[in-house]
Amino acid sequence: MAREQHDQEAQRDAGTVDVAHAAAGLAVVTLEGEHDLSTREVLAGALQRAAAHSNVVVDLSPCTFMDSTVINVLISTANTVAAGGERLALVIPPEQRRVARVAEMTGLDKLLAVYETREAALAALGRPA
Repeated sequence: MAREQHDQEAQRDAGTVDVAHAAAGLAVVTLEGEHDLSTREVLAGALQRAAAHSNVVVDLSPCTFMDSTVINVLISTANTVAAGGERLALVIPPEQRRVARVAEMTGLDKLLAVYETREAALAALGRPA
C-alpha cells in the first residue's frame, strides 16, 4: 500500500513544461511541479525549441523542485541563446523559497538574470508584459 501511495504521489508531482511565444522574438517556458532527471528530455526539448529564434524567459513560479539536471539544462540553453545574440532570464518569486535556495546555493542566480515576476523579466528583455 505504501509503494502504491508513493507512485501516485510521484505521478501527481511530476513536472510539466509549457512553451508559449509571448511576442515575436520572445518565448516563455513555464516549469510546473518537480523537475529532475525524469523530466530532462522534455525540458531540454522545450528549451531548445524556445531558444531557436528567441529570447527566453523561464518561469519557475510554479516549480516546486529542481535538481542539478535542470540547472545544467538551463545553463546549456543560456549559452546557446547567448551565442545567438539573445538572452535567457529566470523568474523565481520570493515565495518560491526552495527553488530560490537551489539557485543561490549553486550560483545559478549569479550566472543568469533572475526576476521576481514574469512581468519584470519580460520588461527586462525589452518586450511588453
